[in-house]
Amino acid sequence: MNPLLLPPRLMVRALDDLHSLARSAETIARVVGTLDGERVEKVLDDIAAVADATERLPQVEAALADVEQQALHRIDALDQRLTGVLELAERIEGGLPAIGDVLERIGALDGSLAGALEVVGRLESDISSLGRIAPSVDVLTEAAGRLADTAEPLQGAAERLGRIADRLPGGSRSRA
Repeated sequence: MNPLLLPPRLMVRALDDLHSLARSAETIARVVGTLDGERVEKVLDDIAAVADATERLPQVEAALADVEQQALHRIDALDQRLTGVLELAERIEGGLPAIGDVLERIGALDGSLAGALEVVGRLESDISSLGRIAPSVDVLTEAAGRLADTAEPLQGAAERLGRIADRLPGGSRSRA
């Protein structure tokens, strides 16, 4: 293309753009000259690590969703258990007055039991006394049996004497 055939404005603009590119190239050359090669490599490594981490974000997001579901499941289970514990605590709280009544009754029974134990103690001493008396009772029972054996043959004679006594003047049965 012939430069004389181009419009002057386009030519000025092309020269201005060429000048801007030259200045940008100088600035880039200066910046590149000041850059440390190791530092640039470290930055590029960091950018690569960020790119790798960015690629793994969907996997991390899926894993976090699973963890969230497990956490929600456990929270629901704990909520149900806590509800049961609260209901049990309310029932226990409702039963506390009855427990107080039971404790009062136990206290009253304790007093009654002490009295009963005292009576049992006296009965034990009486039973031991009866144990000492038992041989005497056995001897008296044997003596009463012998007395009955002795009196039995006399019974018929005593009845006959009683009838005779009734017939005598001044007898006790004839007056009645």
